[in-house]
Amino acid sequence: MRYTVYAAALAATTAFATPAFAQVAAPTSGSAEIQSRALILQPATIVAGNRLDFGTVVASNAAGTVTVNPDPNGILVSDTGGATAVTGASRGTFNGNGTPDSEVSVTVTWDSNLLHSSGSGDFLAFAGSSYGAGTFNIRPDGLFTVFVGGQIDVKAGQAPGEYTGKVYVDAQFQ
Repeated sequence: MRYTVYAAALAATTAFATPAFAQVAAPTSGSAEIQSRALILQPATIVAGNRLDFGTVVASNAAGTVTVNPDPNGILVSDTGGATAVTGASRGTFNGNGTPDSEVSVTVTWDSNLLHSSGSGDFLAFAGSSYGAGTFNIRPDGLFTVFVGGQIDVKAGQAPGEYTGKVYVDAQFQ
């Protein structure tokens, strides 16, 4: 009989205690997130890239011209008359960076003559040209390139040797 009383007491305790356990609040949790952000502005700069090179030119007893096209999608070099472009021509470049989508005004100027390296006074008349200069908005990646070409006038019987001059760039960042 004792066994029956204990079993009945245990059953009664369990029956009345079960609803109490069901009323205990379950632990809760939550989470949330926010974005973090930084805006880094690039310094506005423009630097020399590749030099403008008319390459090796063969002169003759007739005058002629050699032209380096600044358009990166165009024919690189052409010649006329007694000047023959042989090898080594390349467009010049200036590389810039700045705040994406901001405005920049780029002006390219050049010496009017390429001077003989001997200092003899011999020269080649030079007319520069550019592709990508002017006023424009900087690309979304913050980079831009200005390409430089030009034309030299080779005189009949032009003195052999190296001729050099300078091309200048000015960038005004807004």
